[in-house]
Amino acid sequence: MYTSCKVSQGVISALGPYGGKQRRGKWMTAFGTLEKGQHHRDQFSSTCTGDVISTRLGYTFAHLELCIDLFQDTYDPASLRDFTDQLLLYVESGEDSGLLTKDDLDHILLDLAGSGFQATAVTLTWLLGYMALNQDVQGEVHKEIDAVVGRDRLPSLEDQPYLPLTEAVMCEVQRLASVRPFLTPHRTRKGTVIQGYDIPRDTLVLFNVWGLHHDARYWPHPSRFNPYRFLNEDKVVEIPDHFMPYGAGTRQCPGESLADVQLFLFFTAIMHQLRALPAHPNMTLEGALDHLLRPKPFCVKVEARD
Repeated sequence: MYTSCKVSQGVISALGPYGGKQRRGKWMTAFGTLEKGQHHRDQFSSTCTGDVISTRLGYTFAHLELCIDLFQDTYDPASLRDFTDQLLLYVESGEDSGLLTKDDLDHILLDLAGSGFQATAVTLTWLLGYMALNQDVQGEVHKEIDAVVGRDRLPSLEDQPYLPLTEAVMCEVQRLASVRPFLTPHRTRKGTVIQGYDIPRDTLVLFNVWGLHHDARYWPHPSRFNPYRFLNEDKVVEIPDHFMPYGAGTRQCPGESLADVQLFLFFTAIMHQLRALPAHPNMTLEGALDHLLRPKPFCVKVEARD
C-alpha cells in the first residue's frame, strides 16, 4: 500500500501574492567565489534579481501584516496564545520603552516564520525528493536507523551521534539545495574594497553560499548527490569549513542548533516509518527561487515500512 503525494513549494506558494507595500533596497551581491561570480550570476539570472527577491519579501511582509492585524483584533491580554500575543503585550505594557515599531514586529515574525519554519520545511521537501531518487542511499539510511533505534520506538536526539550516514545525508542535501542561497542580507557599515570590487557604505550584501556549495575546487563533482563526502575513513561525520548553510562568524544564524534538531527529528522519524519512491520514472528535482530555493512540485509514492 502506498500514498501518492504531490510535494508543493511550501508555505509561500500557499499564501499567494498578497498586496501591500514593497520594501525595496539597494541590492548588491558579493560572491563568496568572486572569480566565478559571473558564472553563478548567469545561472540565477532568470530568477534572481534584486527586484524579484525584494518583491517576494514584500509578499511575505504583507502576509505578516495581515496576521498581526488579525492577532490584534482577537488579542486578549488575559489569555495569551503564543509568541505574537507575548510581543503585543510587551509593546502594549510599555516594557519596550517605545523602542519597538510595527516594522520591528514584522521583522521578528519574519525571522520566526522564515528561519524557524519555512527553511526547515523546504529542506525536508528536498530530502524527501533526494531519498526517492536515491533508493540505495535511502536503504542504507533505513538499515542504520533500524540498527540503532530498532522498530519499537521513534528516533530521539540521543541517537544522533550513532547515525553518521543519516547526518551526512542531511548535510549533503543542505549543500545541494542551499535553500538560503544568499543567506541573510547584511549591510556595510562603511565603504570597503574586496578583491578590487568597490562596495559603498550602506550597501546590502548577499553572500553566494550556493556558489560556494557548488564550487568544484572544494566539492568534487558538486552536482552529484554523494553523502559519503561528509564521512571520513572511520565513518565519522566531518564538516569542512566551506560548508556554510547557516553562514559563519558572529553574524551566522542564531537558530542553527534548533534548526538542526528539528531537521534531524523530522527526517529520522519519516525514514523510520516510511519509504519514499518516485511516482514517475522521469522524476527530476529542480529549484525555484524566491527568497528561498524551493523544489518545484514533484510527486512521490510513500510506503509504510514494516
